[in-house]
Amino acid sequence: MRNSSMRRTLGARLALLAFAVFGSVAGAQQRDAYVAYVYPAGGQAGTTFRVTVAGQYLKGADMAIVSGSGVRASVVDYVGASGLLSSVQEEALRQRIDALVKAKSAPQAPAGSAPASAAVSAEAADVALPDLPELDELEKRGAKELRLIYDRFINRDSRPKAPMNETVELEVAIDPKAAPGERELRIVAASGVSNPLVFCVGTLPEARERGRFDLDPPAPAPLAAPIVLNGQIFPGEVDSFPLTLAAGQEVALKVAARALVPYLADAVPGWFQPVLSVRDPDGDEIAYADDNGSDPDPVLRFTAPRGGVYAISIRDAIYRGRFDFVYRIEARPADPAAKAAASMAPAKTPTAAGWERETGWSGAAALPSLVSGTIFAPGEAARYRFAAAAGDAFVAEIRARRDGSPLDASLALLDPSGKQIAFNDDFEDKEAGLLTQQVDPYLRCRIPAAGVYTLVVAEVTRRGGPEYAYRLRAGPAAEDFAVLTDRSAINIPLTGSASFSVLALRKDGFEGDIELALKRPMPGLSLEGGIIPKGKTVAAMTLSFKGVAPSAPFPLELEARAMIGGKPAARPVKPADRMMQAFANFHYVQADALYAGFWRGRGKAVSVSYPAGGSLRIPAGGTAELEIILAPRPADRYGTVTIELADPPAGLTVREARPSPKGFILILAADSKLAGFSDTIVARAKATIPARPADKQGKTQNIDLGCLPAFSVEVFKP
Repeated sequence: MRNSSMRRTLGARLALLAFAVFGSVAGAQQRDAYVAYVYPAGGQAGTTFRVTVAGQYLKGADMAIVSGSGVRASVVDYVGASGLLSSVQEEALRQRIDALVKAKSAPQAPAGSAPASAAVSAEAADVALPDLPELDELEKRGAKELRLIYDRFINRDSRPKAPMNETVELEVAIDPKAAPGERELRIVAASGVSNPLVFCVGTLPEARERGRFDLDPPAPAPLAAPIVLNGQIFPGEVDSFPLTLAAGQEVALKVAARALVPYLADAVPGWFQPVLSVRDPDGDEIAYADDNGSDPDPVLRFTAPRGGVYAISIRDAIYRGRFDFVYRIEARPADPAAKAAASMAPAKTPTAAGWERETGWSGAAALPSLVSGTIFAPGEAARYRFAAAAGDAFVAEIRARRDGSPLDASLALLDPSGKQIAFNDDFEDKEAGLLTQQVDPYLRCRIPAAGVYTLVVAEVTRRGGPEYAYRLRAGPAAEDFAVLTDRSAINIPLTGSASFSVLALRKDGFEGDIELALKRPMPGLSLEGGIIPKGKTVAAMTLSFKGVAPSAPFPLELEARAMIGGKPAARPVKPADRMMQAFANFHYVQADALYAGFWRGRGKAVSVSYPAGGSLRIPAGGTAELEIILAPRPADRYGTVTIELADPPAGLTVREARPSPKGFILILAADSKLAGFSDTIVARAKATIPARPADKQGKTQNIDLGCLPAFSVEVFKP
């Protein structure tokens, strides 16, 4: 079993030019570009507007990618983590604001006397500030405006913290005929292509709340539906929009918040939890919603009792807030047809031919079958009877919550005597990464004896109604598989390899090997370690590139192949990002595309290869050598290089790393208990570069050099 705490490393002084092999010193510690939020997270077709994208490692951003057609986005500006001003400019501005605030707050001076002022040093007075409208004519600003300027440009407590302390400003133009719906937006920077976030193309007019640091904002003018309202929630804040309505006008409000930023790694419950309310012209609350069933984003419908200006308000459920609490509220006239359709109960529950539901059946059904059903009343249970032979591999699965139904179902299998022999309540489907309430059941078992069995579908919370619908799959096990990546952007150092992992979802008992391969790869691109061994669910591998890298990222296709029932099967690998929720839980959120990107400024490319084909056999209790060839062979420059195995099993260690005429030799040792072990291994390289002679402080440089191409390890019993 793998354990990251069991990492084994070894430092060795290698005769190689460390930063020529794996990258320049300046770029060696870059991280992949990351996007935390987009604001506003969409716009109306036929308009052009500015968008702020915030994240980390976005320096050098020069491109934005929006999925689909009809949306063009260009980079206008980048602001780093230190803000718009240098430290010298910040200090100069602080002194000037302090002096102005003191002068404005001092008692009226007697006629003929000098006004009170704070000291502004001669150095600060000579510092030129950026040509920004907010910094023009500071002496004409009031105390409140000066405080806003201070908070925006100087007060570090009011600035966003990592990982959203860098911003890229985009100009976005949406074609009038662009198809409405959700897109994916990514930023391309010096550290590669970022993760995607949702960007919406709409058909309605759009409005934004006043900015947090806006000076002299105009009074909010009443708005009219239909419209989309955009904003960000900060701590303790309640945003309110005035909406003019006629008497009897019915309005539907729909919030997108978690839909825009699905998971927050460092906040509980792991997303912005919006609360939506409506107040009438007198200020009385007439409508309220804090969710939409199991969806945290609220939806509500209300009717204006009389004409006037109503307040549409939104806040966080527990008054939290920060820059990535971004929302969109769609306000539309309610659709009477949609309301009527939602309230209509189906006249009949459809069932597959041969299945009998509830009581009064006349015979048993054949398998497999697909059934649609509904739990209409609290406490109701649906019963399905079928004939099965001894030893049959039986599977039953409910899809309800995954399809938007409120049903919390359970499955129970009863033998011919009525005894329960199998039961399931909840089963996690990792392909449904946006669903945190995984309550759909899945049941798999062997039929013990021939006879007529009964499958019971029940509602765990003993609720029911026409909306408590489900789909049931039941029958023999149908082995299958799916594969998800742990990131939807793989960024490759120009002189190395990028590591990533994949998750195999083994269905209905499938346990075989799964092999991954690139589909239509561009020249120079290779996949190493593309195998998920029998019985394993997670595997590490690397993507490498040789030659001159393209200037822009490109879509990448991976295919997973396996043998099922003696026949070959191929499935597309699904791009996904492994996201953390609330400090602990991880979810695989699927993306539209998988991208290959490249870090920039990494020096001359060096090819890394294994003459043995990247496969190493180690005797249990012994050692084996892995030769690593570097082409071209770098010039001699000595530095301490550490080779580290990423997440190896306990008992597999790096015994030695030494130079060789073509590159270097890596010696791995395997504990005797590892006999029979077989897996793909990824190694990372780190270097300590000696201090330069001109460096009076004598500081060495510690550099992450990136990973080597993945190689396979097999430990055999000698």
